[in-house]
Amino acid sequence: MPLPRTILHVDMDAFFASVEQRDNPELRGKPVIVGGGWGGEHQRGVVTAASYEARKFGVRAAMPGMQARRLCPQGIFVRGRFDVYAQVSRQLRAILHTFTPDIQMVSIDEAFIDATGVMHAHASGLALGQAIKIAVKRELHLNCTVGVSENKFLAKLASDLYKPDGLGELREADAPQRLATMPVTVLMGVGPKAAASLAQRGLRTVADLRAWLDARDDAQVTREMGEHALGWRRQCVGQDDRPVRERDEAKSIGKERTFGEDVAAPEVLRATVLGQVEETTRRLRAAGLKCRGVTLKLRTPDFRTFSRSTMLDAPTDETGAVWAAAEGVLTAWLAAHPGPLRLIGVALHDLTATGQMELFGSDQKPNKVDAAADAIAAKFGKGSITRAGAIAKRTEA
Repeated sequence: MPLPRTILHVDMDAFFASVEQRDNPELRGKPVIVGGGWGGEHQRGVVTAASYEARKFGVRAAMPGMQARRLCPQGIFVRGRFDVYAQVSRQLRAILHTFTPDIQMVSIDEAFIDATGVMHAHASGLALGQAIKIAVKRELHLNCTVGVSENKFLAKLASDLYKPDGLGELREADAPQRLATMPVTVLMGVGPKAAASLAQRGLRTVADLRAWLDARDDAQVTREMGEHALGWRRQCVGQDDRPVRERDEAKSIGKERTFGEDVAAPEVLRATVLGQVEETTRRLRAAGLKCRGVTLKLRTPDFRTFSRSTMLDAPTDETGAVWAAAEGVLTAWLAAHPGPLRLIGVALHDLTATGQMELFGSDQKPNKVDAAADAIAAKFGKGSITRAGAIAKRTEA
């Protein structure tokens, strides 16, 4: 019989703002608001993080800077140093690896740990969580919150419940009772739109939703709410069997799109490829990889599929360098084949681990624009930031 799992969720507290307070003692204990576009009396950007002192005034991530200023006039607006945050995130990962190899970084400031295989060395999951908190504080001079459970869903929920600078446990046996009075938004996949839809049915708490699901079989649930609702049945009683797993080692990283209608406009095709390059290079950097090969996949209206490739002079993970290569391939294709396309895609290949490159030295310094974009995308989702060229004509496709 397999051992019961011990899963921990480690979440850094007000990560970006806390790094700024750590590095600048004058900011400690003050309402710090991190973002871009700050300058003079004008806060034209969007808040990417707020210290707990600023949150007391209602300042939240993704809020327009001008609104944050109205809510918190005494707030200290700090331009984000996303390359620094990315470096601290790598240091966090290294610390966690000293406890177990079974780690899954889910964003720049949070990670899941499967400690099942190392529990012989620890008195309990809470004891391990405390050891992690001590190590993070000692090495990074930052606070984190750790949630402990037998699965990822409950470990994440526990860390949310015990923030900030907390440590807590939520066991599967206690979950049905603990979850019952919580809002449905604690469940995975229940965002504002889904919550509003459920509220129209009178389903506002987990207990409401559980009773509704229990009264219907899977076919009825799927018919009335869609297949995604089937997962809520297990979550309502605190069950989740998802593994803690690093991304599988990839031979290539790709993204493609099939158009609803054939597209011939070069500006639309370029915008599509640019968006694909942004996403694939972001995934490349997240995996600690660089690529040397770039391939475009192209499918014509008669369903013939072609590929065109180019090799870079040196491995890279920079969006600009990969886009320059991809744009060159696309331009050459369009010059020879000006007709419409049904599908277009980008694949990055000939991958090399970033660490391997650094063993022999590298002239390539971290790109601050890429680091900033990665940090924002990791915190708010991949659609939260993109280059203007990738959206200029996207609505036409």
